[in-house]
Amino acid sequence: MFCLSTVLKVNSFSALVGPTGVCETKISSSPSSVSKDNTSNLTGTATGLQPYTVYYFQAYINKYTSSTTPSAYGNIYSFRTSAQAPVAVTLSASDITATSGVLNGSVNPNGPTTTVTFEYGTTTSLGTTVNAIPNTTAGGAPNSANYELTGLTTGQIYYYKVIAAQSAGSTVSGELKSFTVGAPQATTLAAANVAMSSGLSTWQARVNGYIKVPASTRSTNKFCLSTNSTTNSAGAMTACTTGGTSLTSAVPESSTASTSIYADITGLTGGTTYYFQAVGINETSTPLYSYGETMTINTSAAPTVTTENASSIAANTATLNGTLAANSSVTAGTFCLSTSNSNVEVPGVLDSCRDRITSTPGTVAVSGAITGSATGLSNATTYYFQAIGENARGTVYGAIKSFLTLAGPPVPVTTAATNIGATTATVNGSVNPGGSNASVRFCYVSAGSDPGTSSGSKISGCTYWNETATVTAAIGTSNVSMNLTGLTAGSTYYFQVVATNAITGSGSPVYGDQLSFVAGGPVVITLDATSITSSAAILNGTAISNGSTTTVSFCITTDPTLGAAGELNTSCTNPTTTPSSVSSSTTSTVNESATATVSNGTKYYFQIKGVNARGTVYGAVKSFTVGTPVATTSDASSVAGTTATLNGFINPNGDGTTTAIFCLSDSPDLDDNGKLACDQEVTPAQNVTSGSSDIAVNYALSNLNPGSTYYFQAIANGGAGASIGSVFDFQTDREVIFYANGASGSMGSQFARTTTNLSTNTFNYSGYDFVGWNTASDASGETFTATAQYDFLSNLELYAQWSASAAGGGGGSNPGPAKQNPTITWNNPAPIEFGTLLSGTQLNALLSVPGTCVYTPPLGSLLPAGTQTLSVTCTPTDGNTYNTITARVTIVVKKAKGKPSIIWFNPTPITNPTPLSAAQLNAAASVPGRYTYSPARGTILPPGSHVLTVHFVPTNSDENEELDARVNILVKEKNKPEVAPQGPTNPELPPVTDPVGTPPSSPSAKSNGVLETVKVIPNEEQTGYEIQAATWAVKITSTTKFVQSAADTMGRVTIEKGNTVTTSGIGFKPNTQVDVYVFSTPTYLGSVITDALGNFTTTLPMPDALKIGDHTFQVNGKTPDEAVRTASVPITLLPTPGKPGKATFSIYYKLDTFFLYDEDKATIMKYVKAVKSKLTKSSKVTIDVVGWVQPTVISPHVEWLSINRARAVSTVMRSAGLKGKYILNAPGHDKLNIRSSRRAEVTITWTNSK
Repeated sequence: MFCLSTVLKVNSFSALVGPTGVCETKISSSPSSVSKDNTSNLTGTATGLQPYTVYYFQAYINKYTSSTTPSAYGNIYSFRTSAQAPVAVTLSASDITATSGVLNGSVNPNGPTTTVTFEYGTTTSLGTTVNAIPNTTAGGAPNSANYELTGLTTGQIYYYKVIAAQSAGSTVSGELKSFTVGAPQATTLAAANVAMSSGLSTWQARVNGYIKVPASTRSTNKFCLSTNSTTNSAGAMTACTTGGTSLTSAVPESSTASTSIYADITGLTGGTTYYFQAVGINETSTPLYSYGETMTINTSAAPTVTTENASSIAANTATLNGTLAANSSVTAGTFCLSTSNSNVEVPGVLDSCRDRITSTPGTVAVSGAITGSATGLSNATTYYFQAIGENARGTVYGAIKSFLTLAGPPVPVTTAATNIGATTATVNGSVNPGGSNASVRFCYVSAGSDPGTSSGSKISGCTYWNETATVTAAIGTSNVSMNLTGLTAGSTYYFQVVATNAITGSGSPVYGDQLSFVAGGPVVITLDATSITSSAAILNGTAISNGSTTTVSFCITTDPTLGAAGELNTSCTNPTTTPSSVSSSTTSTVNESATATVSNGTKYYFQIKGVNARGTVYGAVKSFTVGTPVATTSDASSVAGTTATLNGFINPNGDGTTTAIFCLSDSPDLDDNGKLACDQEVTPAQNVTSGSSDIAVNYALSNLNPGSTYYFQAIANGGAGASIGSVFDFQTDREVIFYANGASGSMGSQFARTTTNLSTNTFNYSGYDFVGWNTASDASGETFTATAQYDFLSNLELYAQWSASAAGGGGGSNPGPAKQNPTITWNNPAPIEFGTLLSGTQLNALLSVPGTCVYTPPLGSLLPAGTQTLSVTCTPTDGNTYNTITARVTIVVKKAKGKPSIIWFNPTPITNPTPLSAAQLNAAASVPGRYTYSPARGTILPPGSHVLTVHFVPTNSDENEELDARVNILVKEKNKPEVAPQGPTNPELPPVTDPVGTPPSSPSAKSNGVLETVKVIPNEEQTGYEIQAATWAVKITSTTKFVQSAADTMGRVTIEKGNTVTTSGIGFKPNTQVDVYVFSTPTYLGSVITDALGNFTTTLPMPDALKIGDHTFQVNGKTPDEAVRTASVPITLLPTPGKPGKATFSIYYKLDTFFLYDEDKATIMKYVKAVKSKLTKSSKVTIDVVGWVQPTVISPHVEWLSINRARAVSTVMRSAGLKGKYILNAPGHDKLNIRSSRRAEVTITWTNSK
């Protein structure tokens, strides 16, 4: 087999794996198998590859045909596929004047260098070719190209196309396009002010556009509006061409310079989709037309939902409140009620609902309040809820709110007695304290007959046991038990749990239900079923007679329904039980069993039952399913130093598809299914495809490592599912290796795991006596005598030690010199990173004499992570004098490092000579570490664009990689007018569609339509957020502080009308367009092109046309691999705050009258107009009018004249449209007896000014 991958990544076994940790693509080889001891060339065919892409591949084999886990891997090689033909797209011409125009195109080279040209002409045959700017491009992404034509003829149609010629030989052309010289350029912009004007049926909107007028021409500006979106070949909506709807004049109706245009449309029908386009006309003798893109107006919207505070909160009930605005689409209301405020799956939406409550009223046609009745609630419990509105345009969730139910009476529940003996028993219950600390007692009585206690009442004549327990409010529902003593065997006892708290007081206890037991009654326990086949199973349990002969039985059924005593009581079958009774004299626990008849594929429930003269008891209910094969792991056997036999049992349960394996691992870690991470899967030889009884299976392992611990489990797979056996482990025997150390002969290793005498020496050294063993060949290590015992707690290497024989040889002289052991100098190598191949840096042993050394593992090996052993065996060239010798060292292979992320946005431009500071050098990594910036802090950069870099070294460099990141910064020249950054010269305006459920309740991020996990971080100024995903981030900042606190998780940015919003991004595709919108009324704010690093920053004004209230700010761009990338941030648009204002004036009257002449009214109107021009929608206005009278006028006319002078002036101001709080004062006489005393004095104050 072959493994093919687009990334170079290997695991700890040197296997090529893909991004997810497993082989990305498996390819069958030819031949598919190779017999033992043979060699064969392997080939494989890879199809469906991507062009101009590097692929990595590796051959691998399975030594064990029954295993799915590879056991050997080849080297990794790579290749690159050939390039695809380039892609050429002709784009619309731009900057058209009376004599010129710019040709535009886009070319994706798909890898190799590609030449870009334009061909154009006055006919479709074209004829003239020019080099595009730029003339060449390369890479795998679309790149823009253009060329400006000059000296053109006004009114002439020019045709053109873009051409891409790849260096490899492929040439392609874009589609043929045309433009008319001198025609205005019409661009349709998003509609604004889309809103209901009255009732459900009438809407209004402002359609927008932009007209670019060629020099020395005039454009007549129009809009086409229709419910039909069809366009002709010229791009004109057919509804407004010959025979269709008339065009609507724009404002301005004509222009000689480029300008924005608009038209206010009224009388639109609610719930309707309208289409519109901007139209520019050059009114020459032959009119020249230009048509903008077709855009939409939807006269309905997803509902507006507000969750209001809960009301009428009691211990067990509450009223949920909210408001719905239907937005021209009838809206159904509901509430989600939960005991958890978790909203992880979709931020702002509760993950689960305890209850989904239909609102009252159930639907809302316009707008109004809704309520929901929450019942069955628990005392003193916090609940979370949100209002939900759903109509044809989407589902919207209100904010999550909470309420706390009131404390209530405790809730005691009596449960069955346990540990029943002849004179003792444990009574049990549970108590919910009701939100207040509860005191708990048990009441019991011995009675010859059932007291017949009704629910919630005290048992007649019962006595409280002399213990009291407390269940605190913080703990919640808790189990309580008390041990009763001094009981009479054979007597029936009735008992109940009783509780009080601060709500009930000690005088009004709450009683649990009455239960009973017989002292000395039997005790039974249900155990798991065993020996389950397709037709039978053995039920198991235990019984204690408690001094009274007890009859024991089992009940088995397919219905788990329980009766009042906890018994299975539906279709119960009672198989024969062994033994069927337990004698009164038996004091120990007795094992019980019964063989039940069962059917394949059926789930059964069973329990044991005990009956004696003192009562009837039932064991717990257990279950099993017939038909699933069952795997049972057994202890390993025949465990030695390098071998062991794995054992287990497989019961196929009649499943003819059953297979069995053993999973072997050196780690006990389990996955979520309870399975080991198998280093090796082996298949036992036994057939397990038939039968319904246990089949013993085993597998003999070899080539194990001495002194190692292994973990294994039996696994059965069948048509009805898999069964994973328990994990067992074994440890191989430790090994002692014996070396001759210059002698002759052979001696095998000794294996054991307990203290044992070392093996008798069998080596022979002529002229020398064996004197023992040592852990070093030169006797410098630990010495063992010839008959020493070793505890075998670890593996050991021993060298024979020799002494010259006293008798000698050849006349008693000592034998000739023995072979010497050379020395090997080899220190433990320095740790290496996982993925580093072994080289001479690690395999650098130095032999003290000439010779040949062989390393294990060899040069070029890839080691798994962890501490590994390297060994070398050196054979001296002079074998007569020197022995072959082996040495070992250990090396630490560091595990593969994680890759942190760095968030660093393009800094705000600075002005030279501002030095770099922490305001610009503010990269933030996802793990702690050290940052090194270049240029460094304090550097003064010259005017222009510069790249800042940071090198990040994690504090835990063993766990994480070092990283580099870059951003761009603009340094402005001092005292030079600032030039606003330019967006794309001709942005490709994508279609605008409403998002689902706008506005969202918290920031979100998507790549390729998939919601990503994000971290939302408010800035220190509380004016914006960073939304951080795994590989990209977006930042939005306004000039207004949050309405909520910084701890508010709603993540809503607030922006005042007239202010700007700045957005930045990192991790986008370099040199591509990023579009910025505001929803829910789709409004296109503008576009920006990412820089060469994939970063961007742009500052955009919030259009005046946007309504005050909640919206969604949305950034749409591309990932580096061309997928759509979207960040959405909820925003709130606030009214423009203004300064308070004040205006005063006086109106003078003739003697003894309050009549106003026309010139007086004109004066009042002039002041009112001036004041109204300064007011905002949020201004609060107070008008104070004082009527004064000259002292010469005598009573009773003074007060009457005073108030009427004030009223006359206020009446004129009201008629002029000045709204506010009017205060009329009639103080009467002025202090001075002069003509100017006959007046009305006006003071107007307001809170906000424009």
